[in-house]
Amino acid sequence: MAARATAAPVAIITGASSGIGRATGELLAQRGWSIVVADVDAGGLATPAWPQGEVETFTGDLADPREAQALISAAKERFGRIDALINSHGVTRAEDSRVADTPDALFEQILSVNLASFFYTCKYALPELSLSDQGAIVNLASAAALGAPGGPAYTASKSGIVGLSRVIARQYAEVPVRCNVVCPGPTDTPMYATTLRKWGLSEYTPPPGTIQRLASPTEIAEVVAFLASPAAAFVTGATYSADGGQTLY
Repeated sequence: MAARATAAPVAIITGASSGIGRATGELLAQRGWSIVVADVDAGGLATPAWPQGEVETFTGDLADPREAQALISAAKERFGRIDALINSHGVTRAEDSRVADTPDALFEQILSVNLASFFYTCKYALPELSLSDQGAIVNLASAAALGAPGGPAYTASKSGIVGLSRVIARQYAEVPVRCNVVCPGPTDTPMYATTLRKWGLSEYTPPPGTIQRLASPTEIAEVVAFLASPAAAFVTGATYSADGGQTLY
């Protein structure tokens, strides 16, 4: 399919089959963005139907640099340009617990999915984002990167996202392409249910001094949407906590 010009801004959202990625894609679509939504879960990506608007789906494993490059190419081919990249995919595992007990292969897998893939999507999107007058990257990390650590692999990967994003922000500020991080805390998503199981819990008990509930994915998506939009045109290299006061960051 030949690329065609679109008047709407264009965003790529990864991890869009559920949780924060899904909520972000729906929110941007409702606000008039053209979106490319990506995930390894083709069924979850397609169901339920997306809001009316310009939506392209992409199924692939972004830990493979060839798939990451194919995602960027698919967005450019469909819409002719890319204005925002939102990396919202990730994985956690119950076996990622104590350092001495975490399998080596699992550590490598989580770092590959949660960090290396972010490098690949950012690397291949940056040349296209540089052509936009509002180019933006928003990378989803976690409160685990700010002092509320989980398993060693998960925490290391999310901390790496913060460092990677700061490098991108510094190197591309004069283009300009902005790069910021959102660190969600406890959020009502399938991934957080896995985190609870890792801790041997069936439900979240908010600690004293924090907002006494889980966040909804849409509440986190609102922060992401702000950072992706021209309203945040002077914000880059920032790390936003959205964790109900868990880290006080």
